[in-house]
Amino acid sequence: WPEVLQTVHTEGGKLALSAVGGCVWYLRSLKLDTELVSMKNFRHMRDFEGERIGSLVIDGQTLCNLEILENSNGTTQGTLLKRLDRCCTHFGKRKFRTWVCAPLRDVKAISARLDAAEHLAADNHARAAVSKLLRQLPDVERRLSRVHMQGSGRKQGVMFDDTGARKLRAFLQLLDSLEILCNVRDMLEEQGLIGENVKVVLPHVDFPDNAREKLNTFKTSYGDLQHAMEVGYITPERGVYEDYDAAHDRLRKIEKGLDDELKFWKKELGESSLKFWSAATGKEPYQIEIPTSYVEAKGRKLSNDLELKSQTSKVRRYWTPTIKKLVLQLVDARETLDELRQGLARRMQVDFDADYQLWSRAVDAVAHLDCLLSLSYT
Repeated sequence: WPEVLQTVHTEGGKLALSAVGGCVWYLRSLKLDTELVSMKNFRHMRDFEGERIGSLVIDGQTLCNLEILENSNGTTQGTLLKRLDRCCTHFGKRKFRTWVCAPLRDVKAISARLDAAEHLAADNHARAAVSKLLRQLPDVERRLSRVHMQGSGRKQGVMFDDTGARKLRAFLQLLDSLEILCNVRDMLEEQGLIGENVKVVLPHVDFPDNAREKLNTFKTSYGDLQHAMEVGYITPERGVYEDYDAAHDRLRKIEKGLDDELKFWKKELGESSLKFWSAATGKEPYQIEIPTSYVEAKGRKLSNDLELKSQTSKVRRYWTPTIKKLVLQLVDARETLDELRQGLARRMQVDFDADYQLWSRAVDAVAHLDCLLSLSYT
């Protein structure tokens, strides 16, 4: 259970838990309960009243009167948000909007935030380098949430079908974005902005220490992801999924059987030029091509096992009982492998979603960093 719900349960908050149950029931009617509740993003109502996080509560009318977010014309021109927001990322801008709408009231927290902004402003080279890296990031927060929904959603849900090549490529792009997040952390550590013995602590910029290790381990488990980006399906490393390995081994065994059959007939007929031919339509593939000159030479008679399937003026093409049997097995093996490949995209995201909290922490740390950088420019 999320820590907040455990606390409410311990304190005997039956009405609060009943309210949560009502919300979950409504989400279930929309078929969104599994996806949203599994994020464990619960907060106590007292947080919004400013009793725990030390922030002011500004109602909507006050925000409108002070032109914090919008002016009287409905634009951002001349507003406080327009003046202060220099964030480089979409999720950083959303975080900064939250900061503006709920300003801190705790003196220590205010001082820590201002000290961090001043420290970043003093090192213009590091600030520019980090900002340049942040501009390369797409909206990682929303992509991460989307992947979480796909990874934790119902398999029969049409809304979250993730077996298509387009959605697989979107997921692989998310992995590239997380690589940039790890690069941001490394750059901050190189610049002495995070880690041990730092002069000024950046509030809430808490990167998970094992983020890069987790990402590298995950990416190496699924083979060549660049190739997957091009072809639209993944080929995991051996040992990750036993059923995929078994289907792949079966396919290779059948293909080897076809190659052995071709070698047999080369030796049997004494003709090394024999080769397989398959029509573009895929109908009756793996026909053995035998030169017409070989068949007609001196009235040579072929084995009864060779069944004529097609011919041209130069070659004649044959099937054998063994080829016919192996082709039927080959079609079944390929269909099985294709089905597994289609499901691997979802299984890959389910595995990735096991570390959702870790990646959420990394994104939140970058969002806070982006907001501090924005303050450093004012």
